[in-house]
Amino acid sequence: MNYIIYKLHCMEYTYVGKTKDFKERKRKHKNAFFNKNHQSHNFKVYRTIRDNYSWDLVYFEIIEDGLTKEEATVMEDVYIRKLDPQICLNSQNGIYTKEDIKKNAQVYYKKNREKILKNQRKYRQNNRGKILKNRKEKIECIYCGFKGRKQHLKRHQKSSICKKIKKNLLSKYYNRWRENIKKA
Repeated sequence: MNYIIYKLHCMEYTYVGKTKDFKERKRKHKNAFFNKNHQSHNFKVYRTIRDNYSWDLVYFEIIEDGLTKEEATVMEDVYIRKLDPQICLNSQNGIYTKEDIKKNAQVYYKKNREKILKNQRKYRQNNRGKILKNRKEKIECIYCGFKGRKQHLKRHQKSSICKKIKKNLLSKYYNRWRENIKKA
């Protein structure tokens, strides 16, 4: 597993990435930069280069070579986090920590707060009857016959009583299955 960590430089801006096939990755970067129909065409790295410079000023540098996939992922994250945010063209870190996910969710919520709240209100209005009906609906546990609300079923099935009954049922079915196999 010969992974490579590389840097894409364009004047003062830098992008860090990892790949197994360096030539193919360079070709994909160029394709995403020029092809307007490419799904990555409007990524920060290509948009910044297009708006301020040209592809002629882009050059690649191999930082590390001969890494496993896990090592490459960790090292990519290290290099991205070392870069100054002003010059870093990576839109994501190499490894997402819980703090990163939480931070991104907060930023997204701040940007789209009104839209999110509007959609929540709209959903509640359209589904008010369904929500109330589902809350009141009682269902039966398939293992022990416990009757309760749908929203509590998963929690109930994790209880020791239900687990014990489930284990006994499964052992009965297993024993019957073994007997049938012996007969056949």
